Amino acid sequence: MFNSLKFDLELYFNDDGIDETKNTNPIMHNVFKDDLEWGQIFFISPYVINSMNLQISTDIENGLRAIDNSGEEIIKFIQWKEEYFISSSGGLEYPKKIGQAVLIRKDKLKALFDLYNNGLRMKSSALPTDDD
Repeated sequence: MFNSLKFDLELYFNDDGIDETKNTNPIMHNVFKDDLEWGQIFFISPYVINSMNLQISTDIENGLRAIDNSGEEIIKFIQWKEEYFISSSGGLEYPKKIGQAVLIRKDKLKALFDLYNNGLRMKSSALPTDDD
């Protein structure tokens, strides 16, 4: 489902190898782990960012975002953690629910599909809730 290349922020600021990131899927993915926590990052490949004339925002305090020439947000990575519980061994807090998403402005979605000659398929899924 994901691009075979791992997400690496350096790819967005280095013109070498952008075409290599086209692959068959526009989403790049990476998992990072250390002794205290782990996480995942999903984002649109540098090929798509470049082809859509976007750039990565350097205003990192507002998250990982791709903006157009006027500074308008077009693509954004979001993640959330909620419903924490405390571990009985060590007293650390862990989230019961974790999620990530890449959001793209609806009016730019067609441009993304056009880059892949309509070879992309949209898929969304959600776990059932207590209300279902």
